[in-house]
Amino acid sequence: MRYLTRGEDLVLTPRFSPSTQEITYMSFGQGDPRVFAIQYRDRQREVVGNFPGMTFAPRFSPDGQRVIMSLQQGGNANLYVMDLRSKYKRRG
Repeated sequence: MRYLTRGEDLVLTPRFSPSTQEITYMSFGQGDPRVFAIQYRDRQREVVGNFPGMTFAPRFSPDGQRVIMSLQQGGNANLYVMDLRSKYKRRG
């Protein structure tokens, strides 16, 4: 067993990318839910986005280039797709 995070924050539903080199997860470490991507080998972590109202954990697309998530905004939950390179988010 190998720890990838420090255990300081609530971390939910980690998911491997299709290449299994990266993991995405949701964390409530600073109040609002944030989506992170962490490199499996070297533990380099980056914030994919800070999304108030997130209701479900993110998942990689089959090609690993996008993250799919459910966001609750304005009382409605919708599916969103975010391109990992541009960080552009659109409703799916």
